[in-house]
Amino acid sequence: MFKTTEGSNEAFCALMEGVGTPKAIDDIMILGMNHPMGPLALDNANKLEVKCCAQCFSTDDQKEGMKAFLEKRKENFKGC
Repeated sequence: MFKTTEGSNEAFCALMEGVGTPKAIDDIMILGMNHPMGPLALDNANKLEVKCCAQCFSTDDQKEGMKAFLEKRKENFKGC
């Protein structure tokens, strides 16, 4: 799990209050706090990663793989 970076709560508050655009807020955090990525961009990346992982673990092949593993047998994947 990712820890909240220093200043990220302030970045989200600034966005909600309309202080600046998401890009401007991220740029300030990158340049001013020496972060490799702005907190708003990081939040978007985390949401995308969660969505992709959920898609990978909700397929019939994934269920078949887990079932075969638990039953100690060869898997029978069907594909996408």
